Amino acid sequence: MKNGALIFLAAFIALGGSWCGFVLAPQLQLGGTKQTAILNSSEVYPVDRLGEASLGLQAYRANGCAACHTKQVRQDGVACDVILVNSGTNRLAVQAAAQAVNPALPGLIGSRQTVLHNASKAAADVAISKISSAGGKAEISIIATGPDIARGWGLRGSVAEDFLYDNPIQLGSLRAGPDLADEGARLPDINWQLVHLYAPRSLIEGSVMPPYRYLFKVRKIGGKPSPDALILPPELVLASREIVPTPEAKELAAYLLSLRVDVPLPDAPVTPPGGSYASVGGESQAGSGEEAMFARGRAVYGSLCGLCHGNDGLGKTDQVPPLAGSEWVNVRGFQRAARIALAGLNGRIQAKGKDWNLSMAAMGAALSDADLATVLTFIRQSWGNQAGAVTADDVTAVRAAIGARPQPMNGDQLKSVPE
Repeated sequence: MKNGALIFLAAFIALGGSWCGFVLAPQLQLGGTKQTAILNSSEVYPVDRLGEASLGLQAYRANGCAACHTKQVRQDGVACDVILVNSGTNRLAVQAAAQAVNPALPGLIGSRQTVLHNASKAAADVAISKISSAGGKAEISIIATGPDIARGWGLRGSVAEDFLYDNPIQLGSLRAGPDLADEGARLPDINWQLVHLYAPRSLIEGSVMPPYRYLFKVRKIGGKPSPDALILPPELVLASREIVPTPEAKELAAYLLSLRVDVPLPDAPVTPPGGSYASVGGESQAGSGEEAMFARGRAVYGSLCGLCHGNDGLGKTDQVPPLAGSEWVNVRGFQRAARIALAGLNGRIQAKGKDWNLSMAAMGAALSDADLATVLTFIRQSWGNQAGAVTADDVTAVRAAIGARPQPMNGDQLKSVPE
């Protein structure tokens, strides 16, 4: 064969070029990825998973979760919101300046009001300048945009740092169910995660996810219920029996709770709802007194609640009810709102004249009484809401009244609770 050497050389160059492009180049580009500093914070990201969450990655792999779920939030771009922080002493002048920027703005209704939404950086800078000239104080909130973010699947797009401690990396390619990259931030209730594994359709109507009941054991209740037993919807409760997760189920749920892409990074800047990033377990960076408590409530709200309910409290159309002007918030008493946060909400409820079918985890159950009180106070006194403050003692009393492991509430049960 006269051209054998030439053919061999061409094949070698082709294979070598492919190897360089698909193996060597990514290794050089991403192989040295390290922890990076979170914007406006002294903390670093990501941190390695420990204990059950670390073992849960292998449970996620063994149960084929990546066959139906991706872990990569897609982002198309960024936009800016202009948030009015303080209207100053000349409220009418600031209102006029805000309406000059956004003629559709009805007026000033309270703190942390969105004056301009999804604007360019240039338009946001003009708005900030006009409001400042009128004596007000406003700030720019950076918002990631894209279909996945609009669905509530993440605060920003996924980047290489998010997968630093995953081995193997399970990005997935099919979305028979929602993307799970930010599952821990969206649904941080471990009981919800376990019940969803045991009986998906009991929490999400019409779910196509198969039940993973082999990860659980049905036991006869002995002298007292197991502390690990699931808190089940009434239709799944078995007489004299309890459902207990196996170690693999608990590891998988812990891994799902560890999945978060809610922090701003140098290569993925974003403003968390409620203001600058603050970890829920961290110390408040604000001053003292009522101002510090309100700032703390805003920060925790941004970490836990803002992704669904929004930094303007308006929720998501046909998905999440608004908190701004809600009859469940704007009332004298705090009992109902505290129970929603501590027990979760499941089923139909009416808010602002519209019917909603909700499945909300007990987002506040893992918070301290003091932190939950600041969040409830922030919600009850923002976006034009004018309800009273909630104290840590108030939350302590509600927590004691409903018990350590309450069932999710529904609309009828909430209506029976005195305000």
